[in-house]
Amino acid sequence: MSPLLHRTRLASAWLLAGMCQAVAAEGPPAGVAAYACHGGQALFLLALDPAPGRGGWGHLGGRAEPGETPLQTGLRELHEESNCSIAPLALAVEKATGPSVAAGSRFHTFVVEVPHVPAAQIALPRRCTDVEREQWVWVTHADLMAALDSPGSPVPVHEGLRSSVPLWQAAWRSLRQARDDQVLPREDLCRTRR
Repeated sequence: MSPLLHRTRLASAWLLAGMCQAVAAEGPPAGVAAYACHGGQALFLLALDPAPGRGGWGHLGGRAEPGETPLQTGLRELHEESNCSIAPLALAVEKATGPSVAAGSRFHTFVVEVPHVPAAQIALPRRCTDVEREQWVWVTHADLMAALDSPGSPVPVHEGLRSSVPLWQAAWRSLRQARDDQVLPREDLCRTRR
């Protein structure tokens, strides 16, 4: 092997090792299945992710920033992807359930109660950076549970500008896993409080 080829291979291995360490230092992607008790029932916030290869609806989440725990990632993403309408919640750390880790991925899902913010208000123009979502809807707990039982079935919209939305396949899998792990309860938490 020539000395130049040997140095090139060593440099490539060093660069690859550095990239792997950087990825390993970054926490896992995480998200929040946010619900609000409104009108005596739990409503779950879903948003449209228009990114190529996604183009579907799901709960809010994304990549970790350096030093974040999965729950911190989920709460930051909830704030950013709700168009800064739902602020990080001080009590969420204590009240959050989870995580559930989706089978075949590292995505961590938490379930957190949030205040109800009308979908039209979330969609208002504001000075929020890093908003990756375009539209927001609230769906009932019962309708979300039914969609999780029927892969590919659209979820009827309770509040928002659409009548129903299709779940993005990865969101369906992580929400279904969260339900199977009992992080996302099968019963409506807002109805059981009465």
